Amino acid sequence: MGRQAEALSPYLARVGIVVLPEQWQAMADKKTAILMSVWFIGNTIRNNLLNTGAFEVSYEGTPIFSKLDTGRMPNMAELIDGVAQALAGGPTQ
Repeated sequence: MGRQAEALSPYLARVGIVVLPEQWQAMADKKTAILMSVWFIGNTIRNNLLNTGAFEVSYEGTPIFSKLDTGRMPNMAELIDGVAQALAGGPTQ
């Protein structure tokens, strides 16, 4: 087992992740391929979400913002105000 794997093993075990030395070495050897795969999958998911036109923000079931209802994307101030109101238990939107 490499030094990195030995250093991370106790921390990973605490959260219930068990990485075998062979698996760790295989991942370390293919860092570029793994990063490219994660990037590709992330972009695919992002593009599929954008194609739906939906952008919904909610807090514990309370709707904060809905692009489907308003027809536009929110600005940061709207999101912050909506979350603050939801935390305070007041009405949103």
